[in-house]
Amino acid sequence: MDTHLAIQNLSHMQCNWDADHISLAQLLHKNRSSLLSLEISYKTLEGFELLFTDGHNTEITYQYLNTLVLSQDDDTSTTTLPKYEGIAPFPRLETLRMYIRYPFSDDLIFRGNRKTLRELYILADSMIMHMLCNAGVFARNRMECLKQLSIADSIVQIGNIEYATEVYLKIISNALPSIDTLFLADTDIAEALPQYLENKIPGSDIRILDMPDSYLQLPCLLSLLKSLPTLQRLRCMLSGLGTGLGFTNASEVENYMLDRFNTMSTHLKRWDITNDDHFPENVVIASILLVAVLNPQLEAILFSRQKEDMVINAFEKMLGSRLFSNYKEKFIPNLVNNDDMRMIHIKRNVGVT
Repeated sequence: MDTHLAIQNLSHMQCNWDADHISLAQLLHKNRSSLLSLEISYKTLEGFELLFTDGHNTEITYQYLNTLVLSQDDDTSTTTLPKYEGIAPFPRLETLRMYIRYPFSDDLIFRGNRKTLRELYILADSMIMHMLCNAGVFARNRMECLKQLSIADSIVQIGNIEYATEVYLKIISNALPSIDTLFLADTDIAEALPQYLENKIPGSDIRILDMPDSYLQLPCLLSLLKSLPTLQRLRCMLSGLGTGLGFTNASEVENYMLDRFNTMSTHLKRWDITNDDHFPENVVIASILLVAVLNPQLEAILFSRQKEDMVINAFEKMLGSRLFSNYKEKFIPNLVNNDDMRMIHIKRNVGVT
C-alpha cells in the first residue's frame, strides 16, 4: 500500500483528482470522520463517484466536513454525473463553493445540510438551476441558515432569456429573507430585479448586493435601493438615466427622481461603479449626485475599472455642473485614492437638509 494511504486523522485536504483518483479516494475514505475542509480540483470527472461511494454501492459520509470547494482546471467541460438516489455524503456543510459548472444530475451535494449551510457559491446555467428548484433546493426557508448566496451563470444567456430570468428571480426571492449577501455574475436579470423585489419580496435584511457585470439605469438603481432599505453596499455598472422616459435635460431627470424617490429610507454606505470602457460622463455625474442626495448615509463611491484620467475628468465636470450647484451646501465630495482605486468620499454638512 502506498505510504500516503496510511495517513489518518487529517482535518484539511487540498488535492487534484486527476493525479490518481483511486488512491486519493481511498485516502479520503480513511479520513472521512476527521476532515473539516476539502478542496478538489480536476480536469475530468472520471471516477468522481468514488468521492462519495466505495465502488460497491456503499455510501461514504463525511460527517464533520464543513467546507467543500470544487474547481476545474479546464472550464470547458460539460460532463454531468448520473443521479445518485438516497445518499447524503455532506450532512454538515457550512460553506460550499463550486467554481465549476454544477456536475450532478440531482441535488446530491445539498442533501442533509439544509440546517447548516451558510455560504453557497454555485456556477450553473438556468437549466441546472431549474432542476435544483424542482428538487426543492431553493424552496423558501429550505436553507434557513444561508447568509451568503453567489450565483454565476456558466452559459451567458443567448437563447430564452425570459425563462432564465424567471428561474433566477424565483431563487433570489426565496433566499432573500435569510441572506445578508448576494453576488450575481453573468446573469441577465439586473433590470428585472428592482420591480420583482418591489412586488414580491415581503422583507429582506440583505446588506451587500454585488453585481459587477450588470448594467442598471438610474431609475432601476434607485428602485433597487428603495426595495432593499437595509442594503449597505452595492456594486454594479451604470447604463443610462432612463431610456424611454422621455427626458430631454438634466432638470427633468432630477425632478423625476426626487419626486419618485424622495421618501426612501436607506442605509447605503458604499457604492462601487464597475463601468470600464463604457463610461458615459453625463450619466455618471447625474447618477452620483442624485444617489448621494437620496441616500443620506452614503459615504464612498468607488471606481474599480476605470482609467484614472476618466474619473478625474468626470469629477471635475461634476463640480462645475448646475446639478451640483443645487446640492453643494448639503455635502462635500472629495476625490481620493483608496488602494489602487479612485474614490469619492462624501462629507455631509451637519444640520443642512
